[in-house]
Amino acid sequence: MTDDTEEYRELVAKARETNLADVEVLGHLDVSHRDALGRPLVVVYGKRLTVREVNMQNVFLHYIREMDGIASEAYTLVYFNSKVTRANLPSTGWLIHMYRKLPYRYRKNVAHFSIVHPSFSTRFLVYTMYPFLSSKAWKKLHFADHPDELFLDGLVERGVVEIPTEAEEEQKDTEEYLKATEKAFEQGLMR
Repeated sequence: MTDDTEEYRELVAKARETNLADVEVLGHLDVSHRDALGRPLVVVYGKRLTVREVNMQNVFLHYIREMDGIASEAYTLVYFNSKVTRANLPSTGWLIHMYRKLPYRYRKNVAHFSIVHPSFSTRFLVYTMYPFLSSKAWKKLHFADHPDELFLDGLVERGVVEIPTEAEEEQKDTEEYLKATEKAFEQGLMR
């Protein structure tokens, strides 16, 4: 059973025939692993996508080509938001366009969704969607402030997912900030 529209099937055909080497080389999407339950594990590295330097239609086609078969079954999604800036973020219009073109199964079959190093704006965007998401969808979502949180529930095993350099850098920056804040409190500079 499939909810694929004719338009979506045309996009799949186009994705299969289009040369997407310019997007593949970015390494922003990894679908080569499985979680601890044997489900496909999809990892998105946000920092590796510079939206002004790549054709976003090709990014969409690449996503379809890689995800079409995976989204037919339950899968785990991990998004590294580490060190992401505006240069790495697609426009809201593009995200809405993509959301509307994809079949329902893409959303329905996400069994677990972790966002590593969510920024304030990422959290805000997700929380503004609260009225539109089911309680079932909220139960699938996990904000991981530290990359090690990915491994706490045993769903993602250590060594399976590449922890990108930018995640390690973000964690180091956070730890340095916390130490500096703690020191300022101890010295009475902050109350």
